[in-house]
Amino acid sequence: MHQYIVETGNTVRGLLELVNHEDSLIKEQISKLREAIIELKAQGWNFNAIDLKDDFSDTYVMSAFFRLANSTPSTDELKSEIARTQALLGAHQLTTQTLCGSILQIAKQGITLVHGSFLTHDSYTIGTPPGRILAPLTLRDIIWQSCNQAVLCKEENYQQPVIDLFAELELSHGPQFSLSRHPRQSRAKQIIQLLEWLNYGTYIADMRLLLP
Repeated sequence: MHQYIVETGNTVRGLLELVNHEDSLIKEQISKLREAIIELKAQGWNFNAIDLKDDFSDTYVMSAFFRLANSTPSTDELKSEIARTQALLGAHQLTTQTLCGSILQIAKQGITLVHGSFLTHDSYTIGTPPGRILAPLTLRDIIWQSCNQAVLCKEENYQQPVIDLFAELELSHGPQFSLSRHPRQSRAKQIIQLLEWLNYGTYIADMRLLLP
């Protein structure tokens, strides 16, 4: 096994443990939110606009915390609890995206260190192994461009290779990879799930193909 994989292994393993922990917290918050909404509606409140997905932007989180901070003592206790849960849910999701982005960065850095200097921000040297095929894309390309996407998502200043790869991911693997549907949002968590890297063994197997 390449020394880079060995030296970064504990870091990646720790990041994956944190990701799985955050995912369990997200599921708990979604469950609490559903229960609170059911109870709120049972009391006759109209609360149809709530979003229960586990894929939030930082704007969503900020607005949820703003609603919570501006709730008054006269605000219904259950509505305050919903605002608090929304804020926590979004914060856990953003933390998960950051952790997954760090894993992609470690993988990308390994490619750079092992296979030499890169020509531009968006291209690698000829001879870099493609790795596993996730039709029609290669693991190498997915790691490289998704890492760029996670870094540049706040500005949405994507180079064409990023745009092209995510268009193909959307077409082949679903709308969770759509850059237009998820503006200014990292897709790192969705990439880690696609690669099945929540399983550390899968991560190691892939990295051994890229860093022989």
